[in-house]
Amino acid sequence: MALKLNPPNQMIFKTEGGHLAERWKTWKETMMLYLDFAMKNNTEKEKCQAILYVNSVDALRKKERYGKKGSYQKKNKDFPANKTSFISKRCTKCLTEHPPRKCPANGKQCLNCSKFNHFAKACRIPRKTKKLHEVEQGQSGSENEEEFQVGTVKDTHPKSEWKITLNVRAQTITAKVDTGAQANVMSKFTAEKLGAMIEKSSVKLTAYSGDKIPVFGQVSLPCFYKGEKYWMKFIVTSTEGAQTIIGLDSSEKLNLIRRVDELNNNKNIEDLVEKYKDAFGELGMLKTHYHMRIDENIEPIVSAARKIPHSQRDKVETELKRMEKLGVISKDEEPTDWVNPIIVVNKPNAPEVYQKSMDKFFGDLEGIACYVDDLCVWSNSFEQHFERQEEVFKRARECGLKFNAGKCEFIKEEIDYLGQVFTENGIKVDQKKISAIINMSIPKSKQELMRFLGKMTYLMKFIPEMSSKTAPL
Repeated sequence: MALKLNPPNQMIFKTEGGHLAERWKTWKETMMLYLDFAMKNNTEKEKCQAILYVNSVDALRKKERYGKKGSYQKKNKDFPANKTSFISKRCTKCLTEHPPRKCPANGKQCLNCSKFNHFAKACRIPRKTKKLHEVEQGQSGSENEEEFQVGTVKDTHPKSEWKITLNVRAQTITAKVDTGAQANVMSKFTAEKLGAMIEKSSVKLTAYSGDKIPVFGQVSLPCFYKGEKYWMKFIVTSTEGAQTIIGLDSSEKLNLIRRVDELNNNKNIEDLVEKYKDAFGELGMLKTHYHMRIDENIEPIVSAARKIPHSQRDKVETELKRMEKLGVISKDEEPTDWVNPIIVVNKPNAPEVYQKSMDKFFGDLEGIACYVDDLCVWSNSFEQHFERQEEVFKRARECGLKFNAGKCEFIKEEIDYLGQVFTENGIKVDQKKISAIINMSIPKSKQELMRFLGKMTYLMKFIPEMSSKTAPL
């Protein structure tokens, strides 16, 4: 005759009447006996479900038998007033089962609607489809962990995405630029293809649906972009077909985007240029005079005209007409004591007196550097830059100087000035000059070696002990 073992009734944690410890001991022994014999072939998960089923189903039966909680208490005084057992059901805020007032979503901000006390996977507001490719920083599970939310790491809209090419370990990879992302992501397949050493990572990736995206580890790689080397950290995911994503921080690091401080008074450079548009033009006239002294003891000289190369005749004629139209030169039909031929050069040679005039007009302004016709304005903030730029325009208006709008650049974080590249972090190597040195042929004579060393002098400030290194040459 087979022995049939039924599960125990629901455990009632009431304190009235005492003997709570004895009742708990009896219920636990009965439950363990049921699990060991009646469910010995079941999995641990199924046994846990059985325990929840005993409590929830028995409680539901009593509710159906006696009606509402209030009416049951009136009919049966043994109904616990402070019952700690609960009816297992799915929480609408976190979509999991948990004891009352133990919801893990309490105090957490939804990454879909930005409201609190529920997760994005349980949010009733339709998800924002524009964040499909975003990687955003979410709530951290602990102080030693970072959690990032990922909409998707797969390429779903290739035509509308901004992508760049990176050179990593002599290989070329394509990466998507996502300014809404706060982490870089790379697939395990790509990391292994690059031969990268994948390290362990405590970072977590979570989709907007609440699903976990598997994290295999993290890598740090030297990435070359437009000739510059950058060390970048990538979170490695084992998701098949995942694309490489460049987040916000790296986008700024690669100079793909630039942050501009917002001014409270809505000032901008465009309005400033419009305000001082009279400071721009093709030709200005400085409001100062220069007296040229002529030695009366020198006899006038009439030089013969020089032939202008045929390839430059049209350009010279055009330039002479332009200068005559602007009033820089004028035709002289009368005989003159002095006659000098014109010398055609590709770049005008500004005299020393012009440099002195520029120093006189702008030399007392802070944050201004001027070399002949190249003027540089630097600052520590957009507000300060705006004020200094306006002061330059004022001085230009006062002295009659005109700026060439086509050659002006504003709000630059990096400039090439007098053969040097200036950045917020200091002076860096000009890649154009590096390329020129690399592309030089190997010196085969003393003259060629001297030419090579002459170009190398540009790198002296960037290469320690360069003189001793080039001494053998």
